Amino acid sequence: MSTNILVTRRLSDNFSPLSEHAIRDLSAILIRKELKKNQVYLKEGGVHENIIYIDSGLLRFYYHKKRKEVTVHFGGADSFAICDESYFHKNPSHLTVTALEPTVVYEIPRDNFMELVNKHPDIEILYRRILESLLLESRNKISSFRFENAQERYLSLITQRPDLIKRVPLGYIASYLLMSKETLSRVRTGLSTLNN
Repeated sequence: MSTNILVTRRLSDNFSPLSEHAIRDLSAILIRKELKKNQVYLKEGGVHENIIYIDSGLLRFYYHKKRKEVTVHFGGADSFAICDESYFHKNPSHLTVTALEPTVVYEIPRDNFMELVNKHPDIEILYRRILESLLLESRNKISSFRFENAQERYLSLITQRPDLIKRVPLGYIASYLLMSKETLSRVRTGLSTLNN
């Protein structure tokens, strides 16, 4: 059995049930990519019209602002990601995407996927669930920045994504939480003092 079929079955099991016919059709359009640690997957200015399913590993999504890198997302195993300005409008992306460790992704090309969405009602449901999960994740992050202070944002991160603290350099974590490395260090020191 091909790897594409196995991955599509996992999508069916974990996100939204698919018929055997839909599994075969969807698996036929998946494009597997293996990335080495620190390999750039997408450069800023590129157009990327795929939904990305991250099978294993970890991706970092970031942009440049005033000569600094600002991390906006970490994509881990068994999750989806998109560069929305490219995916929906075919515009060049402002994001760069890099593998933080050896990573395997499956690209779901937009045009081919839309054909399957129109052909299979169960793939249409899968598509809606993917977009809903991406929207909720984005909204949760915006709410966190709006209503939580630095310590609360850090606590939310270690509660929701405890693996990131061990796998990601602290400078990237600080950038993701919209704080300086010094602020993150103070937050971590304050929390360790409270726990002692």
